Amino acid sequence: MNKRGMGQLYEDHAVEYLVKNDYKLICKNFYSPYGEVDLIMMKEDTLHFIEVKYRSNNHFGSPRAAITPIKMKRLKLTAIHYLKTQACGWVSFKVGFIGITRENDNLQIDYIENLYV
Repeated sequence: MNKRGMGQLYEDHAVEYLVKNDYKLICKNFYSPYGEVDLIMMKEDTLHFIEVKYRSNNHFGSPRAAITPIKMKRLKLTAIHYLKTQACGWVSFKVGFIGITRENDNLQIDYIENLYV
């Protein structure tokens, strides 16, 4: 499976995890002039813009290590772009992260709901 296919597979695992926790999928892979966000989910009255990272091991850093200050800034700008161009009315939002690793045959989910606490 190529890198894009692997990304889609783990994004699907992230959606499954979030839906089980009362989130509703709004959009996958939203592109803006500032970058791309993997998932846009809604929970209650808040939109969640979520970056998904998978690592088969930590040899090149954990999934969390991939969320650099530059990446965080692009995610926030992409979220604001979405809100300006797609959202109807006032809505609160959070920019979050899901890191997925595999331990034996089990997926481990590391979810940070709000990177800007």
